Amino acid sequence: MVLMPFSLATHSDFHILYPVRGIQYFVTHPILWGNLILLTIPQFIITTSVFVVAYAFLYPPQAALAFILNGPVGTIAAFISMFQQATSIARSISEVFLYPKPLRVLFDGVLVQEGMDRVILQGRMAAPPASEESDYRRAVTWMKSVPRKLLFPTWLFMVFLRFCLSFIPFLGPLMIIAIDGPGTAGRCLGRYFELKNYDQPMIDSFIRRHRLQWYSFGLFASFLESLPFIGFVFTFTNTSGGALWAVRIERHEMRESRRGKNVLGQRRKAKYSALQ
Repeated sequence: MVLMPFSLATHSDFHILYPVRGIQYFVTHPILWGNLILLTIPQFIITTSVFVVAYAFLYPPQAALAFILNGPVGTIAAFISMFQQATSIARSISEVFLYPKPLRVLFDGVLVQEGMDRVILQGRMAAPPASEESDYRRAVTWMKSVPRKLLFPTWLFMVFLRFCLSFIPFLGPLMIIAIDGPGTAGRCLGRYFELKNYDQPMIDSFIRRHRLQWYSFGLFASFLESLPFIGFVFTFTNTSGGALWAVRIERHEMRESRRGKNVLGQRRKAKYSALQ
């Protein structure tokens, strides 16, 4: 009975509910829990450390400034603002150092559970054997194995932007969710694009074809991940939701392929009958 709302969402075509489907799927498949359990303690350490540093060093000057401008009420607003800032910083750190590989494993695990092993195999077979790789290809492969956010630390700008927006009461967190939405959708489906060997133009084309679904999925997923302390759990369930979306795409393509083959077979049969 507890999972009834989630089971209803499972049969819905609204892509905004794929994060809900991800929750239902993740909860009902304990085999997928391994990396989440392993990361619980590191995540707790990162979050606690960020909050301690934030309230020890950043909150006092903010509270003093807020008290001068708005009186005692300002200190309360500064406290809430610092809570939002610390949550955003902890989330950014975890995305860089904790999540990349476990989320890839989780995505592949959902595909296997749904009988989509061929997608993983095709993605791996598309890469040339190591003995046939050039030095350039080896370098590219190594770069792909390293979290992209470490190689191209543009995320530091996003951390700074989140930090600034979190000063805005109430509207600030909503603006952060809106900004993070497309990136969250990209992270949840990034493994699928990798397995399908999509280059950037192909990814852009996919986003254009599914623009409404892309942004609705990303906004709701980003909202779930922005929840303090428990948001990291939704990082895993959102990835499950992204994998379920990928499964739906693959099944749709398989149906269309079979339909095309049936139509072609019928045309050939009709042509053969006409010749007799």
